[in-house]
Amino acid sequence: MSFGRRALLALPLLARPAFAQAWPSRPIRLLVPYATGGGTDLLARALAEALRPALPQPVVVENRAGGAGVIGPSWWRGRSRTAIR
Repeated sequence: MSFGRRALLALPLLARPAFAQAWPSRPIRLLVPYATGGGTDLLARALAEALRPALPQPVVVENRAGGAGVIGPSWWRGRSRTAIR
């Protein structure tokens, strides 16, 4: 048996198990790009309440209204990755 073949057979022994990170470690932010009190907001808040027993962290509904729904996604896209975490 050649050295390359032995190394190939020993490769699974060197693999370490991967451990999952605790998810989520912070509250989950649900972005609603429409005004507070509207139908979309009420649906998002009902969804947040329904997710409460299933998730370890609270779901926070954030409203960013304006521009016919354009302000919310553009605000989210403009944020840095470190600010999201």
